[in-house]
Amino acid sequence: MPLITIFIDYKSSDYIRMKSENLFKIMERLAPQYEQVFKFVYVDDEWGMAQRKLTGITWEELPAISVSTTEYLTAAYPRYDPHDTLNIEKWLREVSNKKNLEAQAQQSTFAFQMKDNTIE
Repeated sequence: MPLITIFIDYKSSDYIRMKSENLFKIMERLAPQYEQVFKFVYVDDEWGMAQRKLTGITWEELPAISVSTTEYLTAAYPRYDPHDTLNIEKWLREVSNKKNLEAQAQQSTFAFQMKDNTIE
């Protein structure tokens, strides 16, 4: 089951904290509609933040959302798209379709190495 990870920051500026709180509330409302498709988790600690690049989030600004699969596919919610219910729900619908997810996804270096028969 794909994993939706929500990276939130309650320790930064008031603006970032407010955006994080709003995103968390939106995801709380949307998660029940998608619980058959995704597992939802949130991260707000240092170790989790260090992992965000592995999930396709290559920028520093928070909050952020990503999806990752057991096939080593990752896709991040678009960096500059607003964190509102309409846009997030649209993105969740798109990535819940495996073909759409594969089109948006980036395979990790590890996944490429696992599939590379020349590596021994």
